[in-house]
Amino acid sequence: MTLTHNRVDAITRGFIKYLDKTGQLQLLPELARRSLRESKIKFDPNVAKVQAPVRLTKTQVETLADTLSQLFKRPVQVTPGVRPDLIGGIFIRIGDKVIDLSLKTKLDTLENRLTN
Repeated sequence: MTLTHNRVDAITRGFIKYLDKTGQLQLLPELARRSLRESKIKFDPNVAKVQAPVRLTKTQVETLADTLSQLFKRPVQVTPGVRPDLIGGIFIRIGDKVIDLSLKTKLDTLENRLTN
């Protein structure tokens, strides 16, 4: 669904009015920055959102960025995050691709094979 220019303007005006009415207008710049950052992470094919059970070191992030850049044959920026439920390994989302190297997924797959 595409939004017409007038519709986008109406949505924007309504959002700004809401923030003003609720005393949150000063949050607009930060909300815009967060929205752009999340959009970039979600839709930019050159940004890899990487989740691991523990915080990755700077060296690990750099090594991963180099490896993914070679794999995808383009510069890739890594945005690391922590997801303890993975147990071990990593989960990577880059554009519309997912690379799941987590121990959790491997254990879930093994459990499904053993119970089926």
